[in-house]
Amino acid sequence: MRLVYFLFFLFIASLCVGQTKGPVGKSGYLHYFDRLLNDTLHDPADPKLINYPTIAYSPETRWEFGVSSLYIYSAKNDLSNRLSELKAFTFYTLENQYGLWLDHAVYTDENLWFIYGKVRYQSFPLF
Repeated sequence: MRLVYFLFFLFIASLCVGQTKGPVGKSGYLHYFDRLLNDTLHDPADPKLINYPTIAYSPETRWEFGVSSLYIYSAKNDLSNRLSELKAFTFYTLENQYGLWLDHAVYTDENLWFIYGKVRYQSFPLF
C-alpha cells in the first residue's frame, strides 16, 4: 500500500510546475501549456522538461493511470551536439498492478560517446 501512495505522490509531483515569471493573467497549467506550445522567446538550446498524464484501458487490467516525463537537452547547450533524452513513465492499474520505466539516450560533447539504457520495474500480482 505504501507503494501506491508513493506512486500517487509521484503523479501529483510530476504535474506541479515550478514557479516562473510569466505573462500577467496566465498561471498554473495555462502558463505551462503556453510555454510548451508557443516557446519562441527562449533559446532553442535550453533544456526542456515535458510532463503529461497517461490513461489507458484494456480488458485484462481495466483502467491504467500514469505519468510520463521527458527531459531533452544538448550537451553543453550546443545544438551541434545531438539531442539527449531522459524518459520516465510510471503507472497504476485498477487491478493493483504498477510499474516504473526509466529510459535514457545520452550523447556526450561532440557526440563522442552514446550512452543508452533502460530500467523496468513492474508488479503484476496473480490472483
